[in-house]
Amino acid sequence: MKLKFPRFRRAGRGSAAGPAPERVLDLSPETEACRSIAEYWLSLRGERLRPRNGEIDPAALARHLPHVALFEVRAPGLTVCRLAGTSIRLSLGFELTGKNVVHLYGPELHRAAGYRFWSMGNHPCGAVFEMPLRFSTGAEAPHELVILPLEPDRPEGAPLLLVGAAAFAAVNWENKAMLPQLQASPGFRFVDIGAGIPASTLPPDDFGR
Repeated sequence: MKLKFPRFRRAGRGSAAGPAPERVLDLSPETEACRSIAEYWLSLRGERLRPRNGEIDPAALARHLPHVALFEVRAPGLTVCRLAGTSIRLSLGFELTGKNVVHLYGPELHRAAGYRFWSMGNHPCGAVFEMPLRFSTGAEAPHELVILPLEPDRPEGAPLLLVGAAAFAAVNWENKAMLPQLQASPGFRFVDIGAGIPASTLPPDDFGR
């Protein structure tokens, strides 16, 4: 699958919301793909809180495009995948584009998943975590995810998330399509990009109501 990003626009000072954080971000992905995607996001944002969606140049991520996804946070329980690379399709066993990412999890996890996506897009903040994934063969194939927020190109646009997803070990087969598929990640953590992070990784009682 060929990913189609918005037209590239060179980043400029002050072109996105928020000042630059003065501290070094606590980003430490282990996989090469997630590390490269995080480094690219950092290079784009410069002195700002987050880069704009339209500044992403697919050529700059050519080697790792199969591991890239773009999520749009539309509502507390609705985060839609706008595009996903081929590696993500093979890991899940189906095309994620157009689907509500919250529903990759079981119903008992929908509020927590929705809250985390909503927080990353609207707070804004990022996340780095391991995603437990069991293939239809029964084999475990844990993946690493790095999720970083993007400024929408229009003021009224929904928040966007740049996602990198890669297996810790090479996976050479396609999963069987099934939902729900993902388990809760015990190592999930928000990453402060300069605007602070939510007090908890779990939703407050009034979230989504």
